[in-house]
Amino acid sequence: MQTLTIRLRTRTPLWTGGIDGSMDRIHETGLLGSLRWWYEAIVRGLGGWACDPTEGDRCPDRQGRYCDVCKVFAGMQSC
Repeated sequence: MQTLTIRLRTRTPLWTGGIDGSMDRIHETGLLGSLRWWYEAIVRGLGGWACDPTEGDRCPDRQGRYCDVCKVFAGMQSC
């Protein structure tokens, strides 16, 4: 497996889940959750499969396959 390092710089304040609504720091889990949510929307919009744990549709499925989104976010955020 190869590692991909991406450096980002914000141009505007990001709100990523501070308890009082202020931007005290970047909460990585909030950022990853937002990226995953948008990626799921794009994948579904293009006819791909993205699991939905709220409906009992989890990865891997009964045949051991992972959805297109979990393939990208594996190790970062489980579904």
